[in-house]
Amino acid sequence: MKIAKIYSRASALILAAAISTLGFAACVSTIGPVGNPGTWTTDASGEILTYSGNGLSYTKCQLGTSGANCATGSAQTFTWQGALQASVVARIGGFDDWRLPNLQEAVALMEPTCEFPALSAAFPAASGGQQWTSTTSGTVAVGDGAWNINSFAGVATVIAKSSLRSVLLVRGSSTPAGNFDSLPAANVSLTPSVGSIGQAAPFNVVISTGSPVTSLLGVSLSVLSQPSGPTASLTGSVFCSIPVGSSSCTVTGVQLSGPSGGYTLGASTAGGPAGGVTVNASPTIQLLSGPTATLTAPASANQFSPFNVVLTMTSPATVDTTFELAQTGGPGGVLGGGLFCTVATGASTCTFTGTTFSGYGNGLALAAGTISGPNVPVTGTTMNIVGLPIDIVMSSQATSQVGMAFNVIFNLSAALPFPVTMSSQQVGGPAGTFTPTSCTIAAGATFCLSFGNTFSAVGLVVMEPLLTTSGNVLIGTKTNATIEIVNQSATLSAPATVAQNTPFNVTLTLAAGELTNRTFTLARASGPAGTLGGGLTCTVTAGNLSCTFTGVTFTGAGNALELTATVGSAPAIAVTNSFTNVTGVPLSYTISPVVPPTASINTPFNVTLQSTLPVAFDIPFTISVVSGTGGTLGGGSGCTILTGQTSCTITGVTYSALGSITLIASTTVQGAAFAFEQGAVSIVAAPVAAVAVSVPSLPLNYLLLLCVMVGFVAAIRRKQSA
Repeated sequence: MKIAKIYSRASALILAAAISTLGFAACVSTIGPVGNPGTWTTDASGEILTYSGNGLSYTKCQLGTSGANCATGSAQTFTWQGALQASVVARIGGFDDWRLPNLQEAVALMEPTCEFPALSAAFPAASGGQQWTSTTSGTVAVGDGAWNINSFAGVATVIAKSSLRSVLLVRGSSTPAGNFDSLPAANVSLTPSVGSIGQAAPFNVVISTGSPVTSLLGVSLSVLSQPSGPTASLTGSVFCSIPVGSSSCTVTGVQLSGPSGGYTLGASTAGGPAGGVTVNASPTIQLLSGPTATLTAPASANQFSPFNVVLTMTSPATVDTTFELAQTGGPGGVLGGGLFCTVATGASTCTFTGTTFSGYGNGLALAAGTISGPNVPVTGTTMNIVGLPIDIVMSSQATSQVGMAFNVIFNLSAALPFPVTMSSQQVGGPAGTFTPTSCTIAAGATFCLSFGNTFSAVGLVVMEPLLTTSGNVLIGTKTNATIEIVNQSATLSAPATVAQNTPFNVTLTLAAGELTNRTFTLARASGPAGTLGGGLTCTVTAGNLSCTFTGVTFTGAGNALELTATVGSAPAIAVTNSFTNVTGVPLSYTISPVVPPTASINTPFNVTLQSTLPVAFDIPFTISVVSGTGGTLGGGSGCTILTGQTSCTITGVTYSALGSITLIASTTVQGAAFAFEQGAVSIVAAPVAAVAVSVPSLPLNYLLLLCVMVGFVAAIRRKQSA
């Protein structure tokens, strides 16, 4: 073991980094430190090692780790102050007097002939590392520092107290720390605030030293001596710290419980001077006798159902005293509901109201502890919890396709106070791969829906529900679910007989539900000639099995009209066709051309074709000349009367010769009876356009001169006539 004050933080970091790269190796030497040889002994728990060389006991594992090789958990790190406080609250092996080892005590962990790690072979290699000691040092470079041992390399260094290091603890009488500091040893006195006290009644203890301490001193109280009987307990506040420059601190709210009689208090310390700390026993405290209490519960209660537990004290409470109910044994489950009750001052009973238990079984052990007021020992009780059977009903959609996802619903007969996970397994049906999915029924709910279950073969699959939960549930009856797995197909269904040109409906039905919308188109596959019209598409929506082609019509007539359908998106679906007979009921239409009485030669005019009835389907017509003067019909030659309409107009008709012509309409469409009337038009010559005469215009002054001259000539003629 090398002891050296390392003043450079950088040097310490470099050393730590170098050490961390080395592998763990067990040390084979067991002779202990030079000048203080000894052997290590493990206690029955396997958590504590005692060294014969100094009589002290050490924790085998660093705080935060446990197990035979200290491999469970991870080592915690603390500042020096945090390490002092962690040692006070440590309860390893059931002991409460653990402390940080001083430097001399820490040296006992090392083997002089070993390195990397230099830790004794009695300790698992996982305990190697850098640990705090309680020995302080005010070096020039570090300032407020403390000694730290490196059990990998076998060296000790001084580092700042704000650094983070792990902790191995020690218990037993303090040994001299060695001349590593010049700080004097501390002499600690314990002074209770009372000479006598009732059970668990709070009191204070003043912790004092003969002079101000030069390093932080942590003190944790414990019972040093007590009367015969059950082991006493010291609860409430038990710790305080004397800061640097001060000579005392006060532990406020100490509570003592146990057999009545005289007690003395001792203490364990952490920190303080390197020379060690001497703790003097406290003056005797007389602990007075106090009341006890018992619990009374019903002999049995139903799982999840509320029940009451009564706490009764042997004498009235001197102050309000609050108790907490807890389970100490019996079946697995969670205690809930009313877990607190308070015995008011002067009263002797209180009731834990509406308590519940989530598990079931016999021998549920209940206990209670005081959480405020004087500590009152409580005698526990036991009771039985009757399981509540939960029935599970499982259901599914009726059919699904091979490999396609289908849904399953799980229902519970009663809501549970905690969530449960539901899934299923195949218990019957064809061989194939069943891939179930799960869903969660929330606390207080009774059902859930699992999506995306699949099966790889065709047949009737039988599924059984499975329930998984962290709580205890008594399963009553289970209702299985079945689903028919099919190869997807569709069937068309049409009336046996329909009338020509009269609307009828065709239904398409799938063998299994679809996850997405699928649109189908109806078509004629074979049979009498004609044209399908009306509603020729329908869509099966997701989760449904059928759709209807509405208002289908057929223009032809005859037996065994075969209808089929195709799907508009992959994958394709096989369709079973439907056959129907179409009874010929041709409609009769009279088509009359409405024409102007006259029209000019080669000049466009319009012809309107008028039907006596609205047509049942689109009908195209053309016109022709049945009698006339030998000219040529030009321009527009046809138009279509649309379904439900009674007319259409041919625009821009012309004729190239003079005279009277007769027009008639015709069509090539089948499926109706047509009568065609004629219309006469007189083709006349085009009107002659008038010739325009140009009259020259004269300026105004010339017009005036002309008028004067005309007047002058007229005057001369009148004179000659006279």
